[in-house]
Order: sequence, then structure tokens, then C-alpha cells
Amino acid sequence: DRFCDWSSDVCSSDLEHMLRRTFLAVTATVALMSGTAQAQSDAPTMNIWDTLVATDGFSDLTSAMQETGLDIALQGPGPFTLFAPDDDAFEAFQTENEEKAAMLMAPENMEMFKNVLNYHVVPGNYTALDFQGKTLEMETLNGQMIKIDGLDTMRMGNGSLIRTISATNGTIFVIDTVQMPPM
Repeated sequence: DRFCDWSSDVCSSDLEHMLRRTFLAVTATVALMSGTAQAQSDAPTMNIWDTLVATDGFSDLTSAMQETGLDIALQGPGPFTLFAPDDDAFEAFQTENEEKAAMLMAPENMEMFKNVLNYHVVPGNYTALDFQGKTLEMETLNGQMIKIDGLDTMRMGNGSLIRTISATNGTIFVIDTVQMPPM
């Protein structure tokens, strides 16, 4: 049974159908908008340098980058992939390599220190998916090659991946070891 309001030429089943369609359209629009807002909120908002500064556990790396000027490059458009040793990695390196660490930190060896830091940066934006199931050698900013092994677990040189952080100008792979270029 349909009830019709002759003044509007709309019957109750038609009105219910219109309301149902309007409700579904509004619901779908809200869902799409919230999905877009979620996707936008997941997008990185800071470059690699600002992300490192804002993230706990990188005070040694950020200090070293400031000393060598690498901080300026990582604020640029990139894209870059940074293999970032955390503070624990720097502490372990200094403990295990006291003489080498002291030598690298000496003002007269600033270029050598910069060379070590540049060995942690690859031009281009790579994600873990780019390395998954592969072993690659990639050229770093210092011109030397570093081995990336994504066959079983993600490894760079002699270090392991701890986590990945996205930035507006690239990707940060947090690693557990300071990488030393061949000298």
C-alpha cells in the first residue's frame, strides 16, 4: 500500500526511496572524505632533516650532520634515502672503535668524517619494497657502493633495519650500525 500526497505527487514509497538514496550518498561522501583526510594525515609533512630533529634517538647523527653540512643537503628537495644510525648505533661504534671514532671527530679529519656520513645517503627515494627479495649495490653520496640485502631480513652493509620513516623528500631507514666506507 502506498500513501500518496496528491499535492506533491510523491508517494510514501518514493519518498522513502529518495531518503534512502540521499542517506547512502551522504554516508558515502563522508566515508570518502574521511578516507582522504586519513590518507593526507598519513602523508609526511617534514623533510628528512626536520624529521630526524623531531624524532628521539638521533642526537648524535644530527650533531654530526650539522658539523659536516649534511643537514643543509637533507633539507633540500632530494629525493634521498638515508640509512640513519640511531644513538645506540653511534654509542656502540664509539665503544668498539675508540681510536677510529676519536680520529674521525678530530677537526683536521672533517672531510673523512663527512665521507662516512655521506656513505649513509643514497640519491633517490627507495622503500623497503624496492629491496624486498633482492640484493643490490647502490651508489652513495660519497661515490662508493653500499650493499643492500633484502633477501631474508633487510640489511645495509653490516647493519640491520630497525624501522622506516617517510619524509617529504625521501625515506629514512633507521639502522643499528654506523656504516664505514672502504678506506
